[in-house]
Amino acid sequence: FNVPRLFEEKDNSFAHALLKIAPEDFRVPGILQFMLKIISEGGTIAIASNGKIRNVNLSLKHAGLADLIGQTEVAENLAEQKPKPFMLNKILKDNNASPHEAIFYGDNKADAQAAQAAGIDFCGITAAIPIDPDTTITQMKAYGAICVAHDFNDILRGKVKILSHAAKRDQPRPE
Repeated sequence: FNVPRLFEEKDNSFAHALLKIAPEDFRVPGILQFMLKIISEGGTIAIASNGKIRNVNLSLKHAGLADLIGQTEVAENLAEQKPKPFMLNKILKDNNASPHEAIFYGDNKADAQAAQAAGIDFCGITAAIPIDPDTTITQMKAYGAICVAHDFNDILRGKVKILSHAAKRDQPRPE
């Protein structure tokens, strides 16, 4: 999400600020279409966030994405936050999936480290990061990203090549 990072988690400032942002401006470009494509291929969408559950749920609802999410895990409800892989491992276990069947899309080093620790491929998304895009691409690659996209439209348009979730899911599991 293009969530302005200046809001404190106290009181209702996050909720009030959220109402000032149009849903289409709040979403990372292409995320709705991308999520619908994943679901149409038989995939599941899960969220692993270090944010507060209230803010994550408000964000998803405001962006019109809440009904597409199969599972949401947040650090405040679990033992550890990213970069530890606990949330990702829980999602895999709850969905009876192995790491090679998943791709984790994230926008920071903790996301990349959590994915790596869980054995999940990581794809960096730079649209939500308010810094120089070239530096971000370099950083994402240094974090071990299998791909780096500005937004989800880059993936949908084939500008960034990754193995489709359906193809990835259908690959034989390693012994």
